[in-house]
Amino acid sequence: MTIYRFPHQSYYPYNLPFYEALEELNSAVILAFSGQYKSAVQHLRFLFELAYFGIHMFSPLTEEQVQKWLLGNEKTPSFRHILKDIEGRSRFKSLSTTTGIDITERCRNHYDELSGYVHSRGFQTLGTTMRGTTIPSFDSEGFRIWADLFHRSVQTITIGIIGQFPQTLQRLPLYEKFGFFQTPRGGFLEPFEVDEIEQILEPELVLNLRLFSNLHHAEVFPVKWEGFDKIPNLSLETLKSTFEDYVRILKLAGAGKITDNDKVWLTDFITPEDVDESKQLGNAKTSEEFVLRATPIVRQINRVNELILAWAYTINLLKQKKAPIHVTRKTTK
Repeated sequence: MTIYRFPHQSYYPYNLPFYEALEELNSAVILAFSGQYKSAVQHLRFLFELAYFGIHMFSPLTEEQVQKWLLGNEKTPSFRHILKDIEGRSRFKSLSTTTGIDITERCRNHYDELSGYVHSRGFQTLGTTMRGTTIPSFDSEGFRIWADLFHRSVQTITIGIIGQFPQTLQRLPLYEKFGFFQTPRGGFLEPFEVDEIEQILEPELVLNLRLFSNLHHAEVFPVKWEGFDKIPNLSLETLKSTFEDYVRILKLAGAGKITDNDKVWLTDFITPEDVDESKQLGNAKTSEEFVLRATPIVRQINRVNELILAWAYTINLLKQKKAPIHVTRKTTK
């Protein structure tokens, strides 16, 4: 299994709860816009559980424990167990001290609030009450309630992810310095990506989280960045060339197929031609502008690529354990 392993336990099966959480987020949004507010809140709770399960998986779970979970031989831990684990971590204690927020208590209260809607705790939590009718339809008050729960769910998940990955807020323009091919990302984000995260949170909390990030990011990724600002940005043409190399190598490496005897797990490989924004890539006037336009495409490609590798890892695991493989999958763009 170690062939798929990367430093700091950041290999692909560890990422699966986060990708599953994203699926629940998408479901919540679709249901909310369909007037199914109670069901939409239920998927917010799934989102919340999976996101914090993902944080729990990165540490201290061993590879053997992750494999048992993948095989279905180990139950997904309860949310109470996950919070107890997080509460005992020194970095999360520092997070609470630095921000003034008891993150486990905040999680516990928010999870309880979501559960109230899921289990119909009171007249106001009923689906018909939330939309004011027995017919699924848009209702401004029901949507407002859901949107508030959605916003606070994403906020609390964001704080937890920063607690686990404090390098998230370090603002390193790595693509401009190193290009898109073999870039030493290590969980660091482009400045505009950090802006997107910080817009979710209150200004005072952002300042405290930046302080926390500065104190702890080297614990996760021990790299000295002195002199980083002095590294010249790549020219626009060189940057475009590294992006083309990145796409070409990924196509050769995966081609969107994993074969297992008579089973083939298929995925549509997302290329720049498949994304509307990519039509504007050639019009970028600066390296910074090109990175701004290309990064969303890279995100989509990475998501597909990581899922392919996670499936390959799991198939290999099932073979070694002589467990049956019953699934044929095809993802959509």
